[in-house]
Amino acid sequence: EQPQQNILKHIGQYAYNLNSLLGKGYSSSVYKGTQKVTQEPAQSLMKAAIKVIVLQSVRGDIPRGLLSNELRALKQLSHGNVIRTHDICQTANNMYIVSEFCNQGDLLGVLRKGLTEEQAYDLSDDCRRHGVRQLKGIVHRDIKPANILLRDSVAKICDFGFCGFLQNQQQSFIAENFSVGSPLYMSPEAYRRNHYSVKSDVWAAGITLYEMLIDSNRSKDELRHVGEISYGGTQVSEGRGLHTLSTFE
Repeated sequence: EQPQQNILKHIGQYAYNLNSLLGKGYSSSVYKGTQKVTQEPAQSLMKAAIKVIVLQSVRGDIPRGLLSNELRALKQLSHGNVIRTHDICQTANNMYIVSEFCNQGDLLGVLRKGLTEEQAYDLSDDCRRHGVRQLKGIVHRDIKPANILLRDSVAKICDFGFCGFLQNQQQSFIAENFSVGSPLYMSPEAYRRNHYSVKSDVWAAGITLYEMLIDSNRSKDELRHVGEISYGGTQVSEGRGLHTLSTFE
């Protein structure tokens, strides 16, 4: 086989290789990249994760509103258990979100290798007691193992593409025209009534801890069983997405 050709893209002081894909979503891709850091008397390169959002695919009021929420959340959040955003750039075609690079990947990959009970509780503390608590008026709405990254064994909540905001000290809100999230991790009120609050994230973090504590080979079946009890017998799937209300009627 011929070696893959390096295809480098540059955005200001940042660069990424199209062959260094870390993850992919509907309208975005995340690449392992670098950032030039000036340290006298020389320059060095710092690893970074670069999320590339294709603006042409962000059409309609709902996707544009979600992107606006994501950018707003990333700009205001600063905590050791939440992914750190270094910069946000935009060109005519793309939006670029430059974040810290997490050297151990996501929790989903770690789960497949297995965790001790102590490791599971430590990571749950990072996510639930520290990360979720620091969101302060932001409801993530899609906490799950794939959206928890690990850097030097510290868990960091990432991917705020579905987040919403609590307004004027309100305790919850209802998404009137659509529902977002991953059904296996959604609280019953979010799944059935599009009703979101901080408790929605606490529920998802609890389901994530449950998944860490049980055998990974049977975790999805166990989670479906928990979900079907919680949702009154409704069958649930693993898929993540943005749904209109009719999906759940």
